[in-house]
Amino acid sequence: MTFFWISLNAQVTTISGDYVHKTINSAENTDYTKSLILLHEIYDGVVLPDNYLIGTIAARRGSTSAGNRLNVANINSSSSYTSTYANLVSNDEADYVWKLKTCRYNGKKYLALEVPYLAAYHQNGFQFVGWAKSSGLSLELVVYEKNGGSTKYWHSERNNRFFPKSKDQQSCVSV
Repeated sequence: MTFFWISLNAQVTTISGDYVHKTINSAENTDYTKSLILLHEIYDGVVLPDNYLIGTIAARRGSTSAGNRLNVANINSSSSYTSTYANLVSNDEADYVWKLKTCRYNGKKYLALEVPYLAAYHQNGFQFVGWAKSSGLSLELVVYEKNGGSTKYWHSERNNRFFPKSKDQQSCVSV
């Protein structure tokens, strides 16, 4: 399988049924940026249809003028009826690893993946290949901090929890 690394535009290629290859839109991902990737909607008091994400996300950086980075996450997650299950294997360099989070975004609760942070961003973008189905958003990048300050959506991280700026905005906590 060949991967094409496009960092600005999201593109989904449906291979068969729910099996897809997606270039995750990373236009807001720049140096000194912390972000999450929304995986799928999860149970939040109302029974759900079958939501899941089973596959691999790869994040890359490297060129003749940029340091090399490769972060790969293998995810198996599902949420239906009233329960959610998730398993993550983070294959990374050094101590910079993917982390599972639960988030509230635009009024819905999601399982999310925190992108491994280094000041130098993944300039070659993010790719997903696998099975994905969500009654809400899926495989969307959400930036919560730029240049050490919170964005319009997120406060800074404290005690490994994300706090909303107001009750109407988004929030995220560790799984």
